[in-house]
Amino acid sequence: MTTTPERLRCEVRDMPTLGDTLCNLHYEEQEHAMTKHPTDEQFRKAASKQYHKDGEVEIDQLAPVSRADGNPDGGAYVQAWVWVYDEDATP
Repeated sequence: MTTTPERLRCEVRDMPTLGDTLCNLHYEEQEHAMTKHPTDEQFRKAASKQYHKDGEVEIDQLAPVSRADGNPDGGAYVQAWVWVYDEDATP
């Protein structure tokens, strides 16, 4: 099959641009994250709401989140600060 300049222009024009493709991929990833899995921020907020106690258990705004991939129940570990008194740490 011979490719003429007109045919080539038509084929290129009909193809999505790299920007369109990347934008669509980014949108699909965002949509997937919002519908299938909570964001790290959502995990942090849930952990803070459920476990936070001033001076005892605290969760930073940017605490690391470790997702439990493959766990059928879903979920994640959220790093927290736990206060320990000196007398509790000494033998």
